[in-house]
Amino acid sequence: YEVNSGKNNIFYDCNDNSKHDQFDLTIPKFCNIKESNLWHMDVKKVYQYHINNHSCTSSLEILIISKNFTMLLTSNLNKVENILLMDYIETNNYNIPSCIPKDKKYFHFNYNIFVDVEKNFEWKNINVSTERLIEKSFTEIINLYHRNELNKNFLLLGIESFLLVKSQTMKDIFNKNYYTTESPRKFIKFFKKVFGTDSETKNELDFSNTVNTFKEVTNVALSNKLAGNKESYYKAMEKIKSRINELGEMYYKEACNTRNEKIKRFNDKGTSDEKVRQFLGREGIKAQEFEPNRKYIISQCKEVIPKMIYEQRNIKNICYKLKPVIVGRSLLMFADKKNYLHHFSESRICHSLIDYDYVMETFDDIKMGFIESCFNNIFRGINSTFKGLSMGWISHYFFRYQNYVILCLVLTIVSTLFYFYILLKKWKVIDVLEKFFESIGAILKGIWIIITELGKIFSVIFDAINKLQNKKIKKKNNINNVEDIEMAASY
Repeated sequence: YEVNSGKNNIFYDCNDNSKHDQFDLTIPKFCNIKESNLWHMDVKKVYQYHINNHSCTSSLEILIISKNFTMLLTSNLNKVENILLMDYIETNNYNIPSCIPKDKKYFHFNYNIFVDVEKNFEWKNINVSTERLIEKSFTEIINLYHRNELNKNFLLLGIESFLLVKSQTMKDIFNKNYYTTESPRKFIKFFKKVFGTDSETKNELDFSNTVNTFKEVTNVALSNKLAGNKESYYKAMEKIKSRINELGEMYYKEACNTRNEKIKRFNDKGTSDEKVRQFLGREGIKAQEFEPNRKYIISQCKEVIPKMIYEQRNIKNICYKLKPVIVGRSLLMFADKKNYLHHFSESRICHSLIDYDYVMETFDDIKMGFIESCFNNIFRGINSTFKGLSMGWISHYFFRYQNYVILCLVLTIVSTLFYFYILLKKWKVIDVLEKFFESIGAILKGIWIIITELGKIFSVIFDAINKLQNKKIKKKNNINNVEDIEMAASY
């Protein structure tokens, strides 16, 4: 009945949340698909805060930003959505994690994401926004370089046009996780390919190809000469703004529609774990609910490949409702239908030759004995109180040797009672108790005698009352008979 585990048999251990990555999840409200927003694009360093060890990780991400929402195009947090629509969460500055940089104003989003987005970006006054919009993260990795030496305003328009045209290519490269703390050079290599720089020795980013994307979007040549032609400049800016808004509205409608459908499904019946897994499109996570259907802490479960799987759900004539598996050195755990591991499973003695259908019938149709019910209730209570306590083998041996366990328990109880009896006898407590109960017995006996005598008295009274009532009834009947005879004689 034992089956060796293969590499494809991945199970999830969610029993010790403190050791695994955690993040906040606030289920968003329904969004209005017809709502219009003013969007701009940016590449930002996005920070995610991890609750379990109070640390942050960061990565460069493509963002489409408005006053009411920020859309993240390269997220691995939610497997269901291609575009992650994020709401601004009101957060006191004192509650921002210490690992988030303090040199900028960071906004808090779902999944414990923090980004210093330019929420109130003004297209018509880009001088104000330029300094804040060109992400410092770029300069931390790559030196901005342009052969035509564009001023910052035109460089910004070039960047916006480039992000608009190349966003999907950049999204694909970012999603391959080339930029990590372990391999920044690998990321830079691929990043250079997107931006068209041939430099191999310096981390220089050549924006000369932004001239091409700017021309493609606006039909206007990008150069500093535009500064003298405000009409052409504003026409070009309006075209870029319009195209980015079209892209933003398209992504927003897609993301908003996806969100609303997911919220509808989320409000259906199910456990917190099931609902959150479906909402995020992820397995291997566990949800702890803090506000009903609204706020959760999500814990990433540990992936486990068992050494042994008992497909027939029985170990040495002990049947289990969940599937027994051996993990680690020799830890016995129990897997549900979705491969989530537990420290407890209902168990009982098997009653015949074992197969899977029989094991399930054993629990569904055959009534469990008193001893088995007691053991299961005890271990269920222990498991609910101490969720991280490993007791698979303990419960197994309790059921396997239950006769010996019961005998030992009986002997222990009898021995304990006898010990206390001797102890109380020695302290003359027994004599005191005997006198006490004798006094109680005498009082109860006296009360019983009084009750008995009162019963006799009430019995005599009730008999007298009954006799008196019977005489009245008899007398009334005699009068009625005389009247009937007189009436008959008159006729």
